[in-house]
Amino acid sequence: MKKIRSVIITLSTLFLLSGCASSTTSDVSTSTTGTTSSSTTTIENINVSDVILSEDNKTLIVGETYTLNYSVLPENATNKNVRWSVSNNEIISINNGVVTALKEGEATVTITSEENNQISDSCEFSVNSPSQQEINISIINSNNKCIVSPDKQVYYENEIVKLTINPISQGYEVQDVSLLDSTDNSLDYQIVNNKYELVIPSDGIIKVNASVIGKTIKGYVRDEKQLIESVSISNGDGTYKTLTSNVENDVIYYDFVYGETVKIQFHDNGNYVPSTLSVDEQ
Repeated sequence: MKKIRSVIITLSTLFLLSGCASSTTSDVSTSTTGTTSSSTTTIENINVSDVILSEDNKTLIVGETYTLNYSVLPENATNKNVRWSVSNNEIISINNGVVTALKEGEATVTITSEENNQISDSCEFSVNSPSQQEINISIINSNNKCIVSPDKQVYYENEIVKLTINPISQGYEVQDVSLLDSTDNSLDYQIVNNKYELVIPSDGIIKVNASVIGKTIKGYVRDEKQLIESVSISNGDGTYKTLTSNVENDVIYYDFVYGETVKIQFHDNGNYVPSTLSVDEQ
């Protein structure tokens, strides 16, 4: 009889657990002894870490609409609701991400997490008059050792161009930048966040003159057998200039300029190659 009672209790327990799992109206079950038991399910709250807009700047014409897409991270965040706001509602209006250009000017749209108002992103809008003519930008770059990139290809009259001017390699740096129009007149610009900002010329042509020089880098030469006779760099005309060595942490180094041709001469006419020749950056 004890064995049978044990089997019955086990089946009853399984039945009760099955009933609890399938019930959608109550988590409370009553045992045969008259006591009440309950089960509690804990739902983990996953906080929002970031909100990201699809654009950070956009130009519209009065009357034009544009939909800003956005992402809430992580994708499984518990509260993915956001709030929209605009810095000047006379210039643009915003309705669930749909921007309408109302008047010529500039305004900023901001999206903020409903859960945490410290998490937000924004997009700057420029609104132009419908009468303004489109201008295609044309960059004339005089130095093939630097790369010039505008923030977009089509502008409107009096719109601000944002140019990024970078060397072709991290070993170089850009200096002495001048911006000219198509008739070689200087264009006024200002540097904001490492970008060259200026008003688009009426014909869209911007000439960029810049010098690119190599950075000074340390070239470490490990010469355990002390067979190095000299280290020199090319003068560009077939001759070489001998460099003076320095010592750092008992290791000999020479100051090179990125892109230079380096020549190492050895006491035994080049039959020995030092174990290491390295620089501190590329």
